[in-house]
Amino acid sequence: METTVFLLAGGQSTRMGMNKALLEVDGKTMLERLKDEFQPLASKMVLLTGSHSYSMDLPQLPDDASFRGCGPLAGIYTGLLHSDTEMNLFVACDMPFASRRIGKWMIDELAKTDQDAIIPMTDGILHPLFAVYKTSAKEAAKIQLKRKQYRLKEFLRLLDMKIVAEHDVPDALKAEYANAFWNMNDPESFKVVKTIIKGMKRNDV
Repeated sequence: METTVFLLAGGQSTRMGMNKALLEVDGKTMLERLKDEFQPLASKMVLLTGSHSYSMDLPQLPDDASFRGCGPLAGIYTGLLHSDTEMNLFVACDMPFASRRIGKWMIDELAKTDQDAIIPMTDGILHPLFAVYKTSAKEAAKIQLKRKQYRLKEFLRLLDMKIVAEHDVPDALKAEYANAFWNMNDPESFKVVKTIIKGMKRNDV
C-alpha cells in the first residue's frame, strides 16, 4: 500500500539542550537512522522541519505558515495537508527504536478499517508521534490548531481512531513493540540509547 513516511524533526529539544534529530550514535544521526529504517516502507519520505533546516537528501516541509511554532500538531497537519497518499506514517526523531516492522503492521491494520488513525498504546500511554493517519485526519488537526488547542490528546478525541496495544501485536513483533515507542528527552536518556545501540551492534557481529 502506498504510504508517505513523515519524519518529525521540528521540536525545540529544550530538555536535551541540542537538536535531538542531529544527535549521533555509531556514526549516524537520529534522522539518518530513521531514514534508513523506514525508507523501505515509503512511497515517499518527507522531513517535517518545523522552523529548522537540515542538510539531508529528503524533501523538507516547514510548518504551515498559519500554524508555525504550534508544536507537533502543526507538523502532523502540515504533513497531511501535503500528502499524496491516503496512508501516512509519522515517526518522531526522538524514538531511536522505532521499527519499520511495527510501522508496517500498523499500516496494514489501518487499511482494514474505515477509521482515521491507528494509535499505539503502551502501559496506558498513547503514542501519537509514531502512528499512522489517513489524510482524513487533517480536518481535526486544523480545527484544533484554529482553536489554539495544541495538545495531541485533545486532537485524538476528534478522530475515529483504533487504539492498539501489545496484546494486539503478532507474537513475532511483541519484543519490538515493547521498545518501539521509547523516546529520549534529556542527556541521560541519550547516554542510555548509545549504550543500548552499541550493545545491539556487538550482538550482531
